[in-house]
Amino acid sequence: MTDTKIVEKQSDITEQSVTKSTHILIVLPPAKSFSQLDEAILTDVLRADVLRARMQRRGAKLDSLKKTPMSGDLEQGALAAWVMIDPEQSTFEQHTAMRKALELLLAEQPREIVIAVSGTPEQRRLAAENAIYCTLVNSALLPERKKKDARKALQKITLFGHRSEDAYRTLRAQAAGNTLARELTMLPANDLTPGL
Repeated sequence: MTDTKIVEKQSDITEQSVTKSTHILIVLPPAKSFSQLDEAILTDVLRADVLRARMQRRGAKLDSLKKTPMSGDLEQGALAAWVMIDPEQSTFEQHTAMRKALELLLAEQPREIVIAVSGTPEQRRLAAENAIYCTLVNSALLPERKKKDARKALQKITLFGHRSEDAYRTLRAQAAGNTLARELTMLPANDLTPGL
Protein backbone atom coordinates (compact mmCIF):
# COMPACT_ATOMS: atom_id res chain seq x y z
CA MET A 1 0.00 0.00 0.00
CA THR A 2 1.37 3.41 -0.92
CA ASP A 3 1.62 6.10 1.66
CA THR A 4 -0.88 8.71 0.53
CA LYS A 5 -0.15 12.13 2.00
CA ILE A 6 -3.08 13.83 3.75
CA VAL A 7 -3.11 17.63 4.01
CA GLU A 8 -5.79 19.03 6.32
CA LYS A 9 -7.09 22.59 6.29
CA GLN A 10 -9.64 23.81 8.83
CA SER A 11 -10.78 26.59 6.51
CA ASP A 12 -13.35 26.16 3.77
CA ILE A 13 -12.13 25.56 0.25
CA THR A 14 -11.20 28.72 -1.63
CA GLU A 15 -11.78 29.74 -5.23
CA GLN A 16 -8.04 29.53 -5.83
CA SER A 17 -7.93 25.93 -4.58
CA VAL A 18 -10.86 24.95 -6.79
CA THR A 19 -9.20 26.57 -9.82
CA LYS A 20 -5.92 24.70 -9.22
CA SER A 21 -7.56 21.32 -8.62
CA THR A 22 -8.25 18.63 -11.19
CA HIS A 23 -10.41 16.25 -9.09
CA ILE A 24 -12.73 17.59 -6.39
CA LEU A 25 -15.07 15.72 -4.04
CA ILE A 26 -17.72 17.98 -2.50
CA VAL A 27 -19.48 16.48 0.52
CA LEU A 28 -22.77 18.18 1.40
CA PRO A 29 -24.72 17.97 4.68
CA PRO A 30 -28.19 16.38 4.58
CA ALA A 31 -30.91 18.53 2.95
CA LYS A 32 -34.02 17.86 0.89
CA SER A 33 -33.68 20.97 -1.27
CA PHE A 34 -31.22 23.72 -2.09
CA SER A 35 -33.24 26.16 0.04
CA GLN A 36 -32.42 24.09 3.14
CA LEU A 37 -28.68 24.41 2.62
CA ASP A 38 -26.73 27.13 4.37
CA GLU A 39 -26.01 30.14 2.15
CA ALA A 40 -22.26 29.59 2.64
CA ILE A 41 -22.56 26.16 1.04
CA LEU A 42 -24.27 27.59 -2.03
CA THR A 43 -21.35 29.87 -2.85
CA ASP A 44 -19.76 29.79 -6.27
CA VAL A 45 -16.77 28.03 -4.74
CA LEU A 46 -18.71 24.75 -4.29
CA ARG A 47 -20.14 25.11 -7.79
CA ALA A 48 -23.78 24.74 -6.72
CA ASP A 49 -24.81 26.20 -10.10
CA VAL A 50 -23.22 23.26 -11.96
CA LEU A 51 -24.87 20.79 -9.57
CA ARG A 52 -28.27 22.47 -9.96
CA ALA A 53 -28.04 22.36 -13.76
CA ARG A 54 -27.08 18.66 -13.75
CA MET A 55 -29.90 17.80 -11.34
CA GLN A 56 -32.49 19.71 -13.39
CA ARG A 57 -31.36 17.97 -16.56
CA ARG A 58 -31.71 14.56 -14.93
CA GLY A 59 -34.89 15.43 -13.02
CA ALA A 60 -33.21 14.48 -9.73
CA LYS A 61 -33.83 15.85 -6.25
CA LEU A 62 -31.05 17.09 -4.00
CA ASP A 63 -31.50 14.38 -1.38
CA SER A 64 -30.92 11.73 -4.06
CA LEU A 65 -27.21 12.51 -3.57
CA LYS A 66 -27.41 10.35 -0.42
CA LYS A 67 -27.58 7.27 -2.65
CA THR A 68 -26.50 8.40 -6.09
CA PRO A 69 -23.64 10.91 -6.28
CA MET A 70 -23.38 13.19 -9.28
CA SER A 71 -20.35 14.45 -11.18
CA GLY A 72 -19.72 17.25 -13.61
CA ASP A 73 -16.95 19.05 -15.43
CA LEU A 74 -16.07 22.50 -14.17
CA GLU A 75 -15.13 25.42 -16.39
CA GLN A 76 -11.36 25.05 -15.78
CA GLY A 77 -11.48 21.40 -16.82
CA ALA A 78 -11.65 19.83 -13.35
CA LEU A 79 -13.94 16.93 -12.54
CA ALA A 80 -16.16 17.47 -9.49
CA ALA A 81 -18.31 14.91 -7.69
CA TRP A 82 -21.06 15.81 -5.20
CA VAL A 83 -22.30 13.46 -2.49
CA MET A 84 -24.49 13.90 0.58
CA ILE A 85 -23.70 12.18 3.88
CA ASP A 86 -26.60 11.76 6.30
CA PRO A 87 -25.85 10.74 9.91
CA GLU A 88 -29.23 8.95 9.95
CA GLN A 89 -27.90 6.44 7.42
CA SER A 90 -25.93 3.38 8.49
CA THR A 91 -22.14 3.44 8.14
CA PHE A 92 -22.48 0.97 5.28
CA GLU A 93 -24.87 3.28 3.40
CA GLN A 94 -22.60 6.28 4.01
CA HIS A 95 -19.53 4.40 2.76
CA THR A 96 -21.43 3.09 -0.26
CA ALA A 97 -22.44 6.62 -1.29
CA MET A 98 -18.89 7.87 -0.73
CA ARG A 99 -17.41 4.96 -2.71
CA LYS A 100 -19.73 5.70 -5.64
CA ALA A 101 -18.66 9.35 -5.62
CA LEU A 102 -14.99 8.43 -5.43
CA GLU A 103 -15.33 5.93 -8.30
CA LEU A 104 -16.27 8.84 -10.54
CA LEU A 105 -12.99 10.58 -9.65
CA LEU A 106 -10.63 7.61 -9.23
CA ALA A 107 -11.50 6.26 -12.69
CA GLU A 108 -9.14 8.92 -14.06
CA GLN A 109 -6.28 7.85 -11.74
CA PRO A 110 -5.61 11.32 -10.31
CA ARG A 111 -2.43 12.14 -8.43
CA GLU A 112 -4.43 14.28 -5.98
CA ILE A 113 -8.02 14.50 -4.80
CA VAL A 114 -9.31 17.63 -3.10
CA ILE A 115 -12.15 17.06 -0.63
CA ALA A 116 -14.41 19.88 0.60
CA VAL A 117 -16.72 19.13 3.55
CA SER A 118 -19.42 21.48 4.79
CA GLY A 119 -22.16 21.75 7.42
CA THR A 120 -22.03 21.86 11.21
CA PRO A 121 -18.79 20.86 12.98
CA GLU A 122 -20.20 17.38 13.67
CA GLN A 123 -21.37 16.96 10.06
CA ARG A 124 -17.94 18.06 8.84
CA ARG A 125 -16.18 15.57 11.14
CA LEU A 126 -18.38 12.70 9.96
CA ALA A 127 -18.02 13.66 6.30
CA ALA A 128 -14.24 14.06 6.61
CA GLU A 129 -13.78 10.69 8.32
CA ASN A 130 -15.93 8.93 5.73
CA ALA A 131 -14.17 10.66 2.84
CA ILE A 132 -10.64 9.98 4.11
CA TYR A 133 -11.29 6.31 4.94
CA CYS A 134 -13.11 5.59 1.69
CA THR A 135 -10.49 7.41 -0.38
CA LEU A 136 -7.65 5.45 1.23
CA VAL A 137 -9.43 2.10 0.81
CA ASN A 138 -10.68 2.67 -2.73
CA SER A 139 -7.48 4.23 -4.10
CA ALA A 140 -5.29 1.33 -2.94
CA LEU A 141 -3.66 -0.53 -5.80
CA LEU A 142 -4.41 -4.20 -5.31
CA PRO A 143 -2.24 -6.94 -6.89
CA GLU A 144 -2.51 -7.06 -10.65
CA ARG A 145 -1.58 -10.23 -12.57
CA LYS A 146 -1.75 -8.76 -16.05
CA LYS A 147 1.20 -8.18 -18.38
CA LYS A 148 2.03 -4.65 -17.28
CA ASP A 149 0.58 -2.63 -14.44
CA ALA A 150 0.12 0.91 -15.74
CA ARG A 151 -2.03 2.12 -12.85
CA LYS A 152 -0.96 5.20 -10.91
CA ALA A 153 -1.27 5.52 -7.16
CA LEU A 154 -3.06 8.42 -5.49
CA GLN A 155 -0.32 10.51 -3.90
CA LYS A 156 -2.16 13.25 -2.04
CA ILE A 157 -5.50 14.00 -0.41
CA THR A 158 -6.21 17.62 0.48
CA LEU A 159 -9.11 18.06 2.89
CA PHE A 160 -10.84 21.42 3.40
CA GLY A 161 -13.32 22.18 6.18
CA HIS A 162 -12.07 19.97 9.03
CA ARG A 163 -8.88 19.15 10.90
CA SER A 164 -8.57 15.95 12.92
CA GLU A 165 -6.90 15.62 16.29
CA ASP A 166 -4.75 12.62 15.35
CA ALA A 167 -4.08 13.17 11.61
CA TYR A 168 -6.44 10.25 10.90
CA ARG A 169 -4.02 7.66 12.33
CA THR A 170 -6.84 5.30 13.31
CA LEU A 171 -8.49 5.56 9.89
CA ARG A 172 -5.14 5.02 8.18
CA ALA A 173 -4.58 1.86 10.24
CA GLN A 174 -8.09 0.57 9.47
CA ALA A 175 -7.61 1.28 5.75
CA ALA A 176 -4.21 -0.47 5.80
CA GLY A 177 -5.75 -3.53 7.47
CA ASN A 178 -8.62 -3.55 4.97
CA THR A 179 -6.18 -3.31 2.06
CA LEU A 180 -3.90 -6.05 3.42
CA ALA A 181 -6.85 -8.43 3.83
CA ARG A 182 -8.02 -7.70 0.26
CA GLU A 183 -4.47 -8.17 -1.09
CA LEU A 184 -4.10 -11.53 0.63
CA THR A 185 -7.44 -12.83 -0.65
CA MET A 186 -6.47 -11.90 -4.22
CA LEU A 187 -3.12 -13.72 -4.21
CA PRO A 188 -2.97 -17.28 -5.54
CA ALA A 189 -2.35 -20.04 -3.01
CA ASN A 190 1.12 -20.85 -4.33
CA ASP A 191 2.25 -17.29 -3.51
CA LEU A 192 1.00 -17.68 0.04
CA THR A 193 2.63 -21.03 0.83
CA PRO A 194 5.11 -20.57 3.66
CA GLY A 195 8.71 -21.48 2.86
CA LEU A 196 10.42 -24.37 4.63
